Amino acid sequence: MKTHMLVHSGDKPHKCPECGKRFRQLVHMKHHMFVHSSDKPHECPECGKRFSQLEYMKRHMIVHSGDKPHKCQECGKVFTHLGTMKTHMLVHSGDKPHKCPECGKRFTYLGNMKTHMMMHMNQKPFKCAECGKKFRHRGAIIRHMLVHSGDKPYECPECGKRFRQLGHMKHHMVVHSSDRPHECPECGKRFSQLEYMKRHMIVHSGDKPHKCQECGKVFTRLANMKTHMLVHSGDKPHKCPECGKRFSYLGNIKTHMMMHTNQKPFECAECGKKFRHRGTIILHMLVHFGDRAHECLQCGKRFKRLGYMKMHKMIHSGDKLSTLSVGDD
Repeated sequence: MKTHMLVHSGDKPHKCPECGKRFRQLVHMKHHMFVHSSDKPHECPECGKRFSQLEYMKRHMIVHSGDKPHKCQECGKVFTHLGTMKTHMLVHSGDKPHKCPECGKRFTYLGNMKTHMMMHMNQKPFKCAECGKKFRHRGAIIRHMLVHSGDKPYECPECGKRFRQLGHMKHHMVVHSSDRPHECPECGKRFSQLEYMKRHMIVHSGDKPHKCQECGKVFTRLANMKTHMLVHSGDKPHKCPECGKRFSYLGNIKTHMMMHTNQKPFECAECGKKFRHRGTIILHMLVHFGDRAHECLQCGKRFKRLGYMKMHKMIHSGDKLSTLSVGDD
């Protein structure tokens, strides 16, 4: 009963000498101490994962069996472990037994309250080994690491486009749906989701509420401003896995990677010529359709590119054409 009373008092008299974590019961602290030991004699025969204690290994092996014997009586969801099911039941009861001592906010799960507490202490314990960026949540750093690895595990079943996060893939899937109920009142453009339409409408308002503190440039969206800030910080978090060259922007590394793969995804519909960059094909298309914006002041002849006009002007000046290349525009 004395041990039970500690639950109500909140006392945790047993402190781990290695990391300082505290426990209500001595046996729990002793169990915890195995975490700091490199001795993990118990190996899972299915996947080879090793454990410090036999009971941990047995509990882990349920994952391989696929058994989920514990069923929630409210919604029918099944669970591998009884403890997980009991924690889930709090969703239905509405109980929020964990209270933040700083602001009084209550939480259903202890883990959520602990994560919330990091806000008050400004703790970001998870640090990216690649770029040094710190995160408050383990899940956040796992998602962030995909930026460096380039992995995109989620594939759209409609078009094959791949995404780093499941949520992004689900958002993208709406593109394939013909249902676009949200119409912009300014230009009539339609959107599959209300949030997309609201984001689009900022373009019409002309508002640019996000200002760079370094140079004063203003942006419509916060994300664009944060990306721009990399210019001032000099950070280049994106590393090419082939040659090690680093880039500030993800889009730049993707374009750079095409050099290694020899990809030229932009094909001219008129002549079939392929290009690595979107900007290059746009410039190329002027050959087929574009305006001749550059006029020679001597004879009035017009050219699609400035470089061509400069070369032409040498005819009037008598200079040799070899002294100027087309790329000098």
